[in-house]
Amino acid sequence: MKEEITQIRTTKQLKDLAKTLKVGADWHEPDEQEVEVKVEGSHLDNAFMELTTERWPNREFNVIILQDKKPVAWINLANLFAMAVDTWPDTGEPKGTFTGHEVNIRSIRETYLNRIERNIEDAENSLTHAKEAVTTTREELRKHPNAPEGFVRE
Repeated sequence: MKEEITQIRTTKQLKDLAKTLKVGADWHEPDEQEVEVKVEGSHLDNAFMELTTERWPNREFNVIILQDKKPVAWINLANLFAMAVDTWPDTGEPKGTFTGHEVNIRSIRETYLNRIERNIEDAENSLTHAKEAVTTTREELRKHPNAPEGFVRE
């Protein structure tokens, strides 16, 4: 039988778990309640983006919370970091907690559109700098006494 443990997706769930485990709201001295954690997975990735309840989606790092050596809950490590600062990744805007069904698609779309716009601006700036470098190089070559054929010395 597959082991079923709670997936923590909100700060409320995390606070409730603290009460259940009797570690206190600040999680101070959890070892005194025989609470420990282990981390499983292969990489740290996006917070709040997995919309699955499948345990260990994409093998992202997940924190498994144990009491008396038995797993009781798990949380995506990136989610835990985002909850700690109460923001969504990349936007810096406070969003509170996440329930798994309240994804603001418009906000995500705007974030990616802004990122694309910044990438286009960066590319345009790089192209401008490259053109300026070519112009400067041509001007310097024209002035050089051993300029290649085809360049007119001033």
